[in-house]
Amino acid sequence: MNTYLPFIQDALEAGAKIAAKNFGKVSGTVKGSDNNQVLTETDLEVGKLLVDVVRRQFPDHNVIDEEAGVIDRG
Repeated sequence: MNTYLPFIQDALEAGAKIAAKNFGKVSGTVKGSDNNQVLTETDLEVGKLLVDVVRRQFPDHNVIDEEAGVIDRG
């Protein structure tokens, strides 16, 4: 069994709660770096959550996030 599975399930459930809470209330802005992409508050909120849970669970791991960029832990 994959030892990461419980972590992944918990992280996805937390992200899904944010998405469900914001469903139907989403307003977006065009990304400054690419006017073909829309960025929503939900995107940012879920991204921050996922980066935070990875950093807490795996403090020595590098993280790459579409909006936050690279968090280099060496």
